[in-house]
Amino acid sequence: MKKIFCLLIISCFLFTCTKSKPKQKFKPKLAIDNIEDVFLIIDSNQFSTHKLANPAIISIQENRPSKGYYYFYNNNKKIFGNSIEGEIEIVSNDNFNSILSERKIIGQRFVNIDFNYIPQIFYQDDIKGDIGGSLLKSYNPKIKTDLMLIFRRIIHINSEKELPTSFFLSPNLLISSNTLKEIGRYELTLINEGILYDVKNEHIYNIKPTSHQIELPASHAQTSARELKTIVLNSLEEFVANTNSLLPNIIEPPSI
Repeated sequence: MKKIFCLLIISCFLFTCTKSKPKQKFKPKLAIDNIEDVFLIIDSNQFSTHKLANPAIISIQENRPSKGYYYFYNNNKKIFGNSIEGEIEIVSNDNFNSILSERKIIGQRFVNIDFNYIPQIFYQDDIKGDIGGSLLKSYNPKIKTDLMLIFRRIIHINSEKELPTSFFLSPNLLISSNTLKEIGRYELTLINEGILYDVKNEHIYNIKPTSHQIELPASHAQTSARELKTIVLNSLEEFVANTNSLLPNIIEPPSI
């Protein structure tokens, strides 16, 4: 009789513990095919349970709007995309574009991607327009890669008056001595956004954006170009640091 009573107490205790244990919430993996723009994903950094083998190969490319050089905003008004009026003026000596997107300048910072995880970096051609999940999955880079790093530049310009669209179709006008006097002083904020795409596991990770602000003088174009280069290098340095912080969660640690 004592044995039966003891068994009843143990059974009640186990039932109570099981019942009171909270259920774990299951958060399903984001369906890549349903994503319209990978840069608009919020809280996507749920790390895959399957890490990539070390060392990994990464490809790097810039995302530009479907029309225009960069994702420009003038006094918070969108100035890019198919709706922008006028033709893009391709200028071989466009200092603004060469400072922001010159491979040599970009390479000076991206070379600091953690060598312990990624010893090989390749640069790919730019991707134009919004990048949906289905496009990302079907995209076939020229070089076989484990990770795709895609970044875009968002440039906010605060000025006393709205600038003509010609400035955004030919960004060199922003730091040209002939036209700077018409603008007056203006404030430029450069934002770097980016994603890491794990090709094997079809997983997207957000890279923490960076934001740097500078007020460019209207009277000295040479100074403006130098200041712009400084902000570009500083912002990329921070962006690469934010990228490196993700790598231990995505790639296996280096072998000793």
